[in-house]
Amino acid sequence: MTAHMLYEQLVGEIGIPRDEFLRHMRMWEITAVRRGYFRRVNRQWEQTRFIAYYILKSSMRDTSKITSVKDLLPIPGVDDTGDEEEKDIPGEDEQERMREEMRAINQEAERKRLQAQREKEQIQKQETP
Repeated sequence: MTAHMLYEQLVGEIGIPRDEFLRHMRMWEITAVRRGYFRRVNRQWEQTRFIAYYILKSSMRDTSKITSVKDLLPIPGVDDTGDEEEKDIPGEDEQERMREEMRAINQEAERKRLQAQREKEQIQKQETP
């Protein structure tokens, strides 16, 4: 997972403030937020599939085709037997690469902010008689 993907997920999907993500969050916090978010989303999917399962079971004559809730609607990461949480934690090299990407994102954002500020000052100078 790249820093851009983490940024999209935490800021875009989860709603973490941009400044909080870029300047204050550590890798363990990012991992914890992502795990909590996916746990919440997966619980919602589990609830949805239970509702669908019982609706189908109650309205079908031949219910032998539906053997379990997991067969009806498998949820990746929940129904898998692999340990997803261990795969989710990046190694030291990956963390350093992500830090570098985050620094580059920060530098680009700061460059754009300064450029916009200079343009605003130039406009104000032109408008002043």
